[in-house]
Amino acid sequence: MLRVGVGHSDDIDVVDAIREALAQCEQQLAGARPKVALVFAGSELEHQVILDEVHTRHPGLPLIGGTSVGELSSLSPHRDDSVVLVMLASDVMEFGVGLGRGATRAPGEAARAAVEMARRGMTTEPRLCIAVPEAVQANPSEQIEGLKAALGADFPVFGGAAATTLARTTPARHFFGDEVLEDALTVLLVGGEVRFSHGMACGWTPIGARHKLTRAEGNVVFEIDGQPASELYTSYVGRAGDELGVLFNYHPLAIFEDGADRFYLRAPFARGEVPGSIICAGAVPQGATVQLTEYQRSTVVEAAADSARQAVSAYGPGTPSFALIFNCALRKSTLGSWTEKEYQTLRAELPPDVPMLGYYSYGECAPLGAGSEVRIYNGTFVTLLLGSP
Repeated sequence: MLRVGVGHSDDIDVVDAIREALAQCEQQLAGARPKVALVFAGSELEHQVILDEVHTRHPGLPLIGGTSVGELSSLSPHRDDSVVLVMLASDVMEFGVGLGRGATRAPGEAARAAVEMARRGMTTEPRLCIAVPEAVQANPSEQIEGLKAALGADFPVFGGAAATTLARTTPARHFFGDEVLEDALTVLLVGGEVRFSHGMACGWTPIGARHKLTRAEGNVVFEIDGQPASELYTSYVGRAGDELGVLFNYHPLAIFEDGADRFYLRAPFARGEVPGSIICAGAVPQGATVQLTEYQRSTVVEAAADSARQAVSAYGPGTPSFALIFNCALRKSTLGSWTEKEYQTLRAELPPDVPMLGYYSYGECAPLGAGSEVRIYNGTFVTLLLGSP
């Protein structure tokens, strides 16, 4: 079986915060020895202190995690600058953790190194991967492609990129064991007798006509319908001037690949160096069909419930042991004072006693649908349920 301990504290003293979270986890584990931990924390906290406290109490405990722009758990709704910790113990599952350095310079190599390291800690074949990519200094899509190359194109990968303050004034940090790192990718591979399901939704609605992404490279869109990419925005919302970056957040692009009916969001966040180009928070496939989108806060909130319903339905009979939430910083900035409503709708859809941990990231990853490949998304709420058969 899988036993789970979740801790969450926003105590102003970081030592007291992590000690409170550790005590909460240990109480829930009731003597079971944790095999792995995940830690997420506000970007302005003393992260080395947090990891040192964990390893003082649990020397050598495998651990991954990173910084975030908000944390949530079954113990508390959304909090800023808090510490959230989960410890997993199981006699039927196996866990392996891996680290890839230099995600900006060599994302594929970082992904391969992380997977190889994680595999060395396992005797069984992994069934799923939880990843914390780098998105502030690097294109996270390239790291996900590296994971797919190392694990297989259809291998299920879930996660959320480490994040920093919304102003991006500090680098994102990654946690691995007792190390605090920058420009890294960490993974957790899970094998053995594990059962899992997921759901995902965004809450943005495509508007207007569909258009062709005629020129793109990496995460930069140069042309849509043969015109400078930014012209799509000005044609819908008028002269944008310096406010174009704000409008990107209000109206991210819906990406339809290969004639698919289902779309995912790609959020531009800045103008590119080439006049009229836009830089996106993830890869944009040339030739895809795109539409502008719009939102209402009520539909963004409802997307959290939809994500949970999908995951619960896909899980089938029985009750999962744990819910892991990958949420988007864009959703938080969009919802504002409605952020706690998102949490409430989520809790209403999950079984009441299921422990939960979540964080706000700079890009979420999951398979787009059953049997489909993994991608990085923006503005998306991903619910991952874990349990044992």
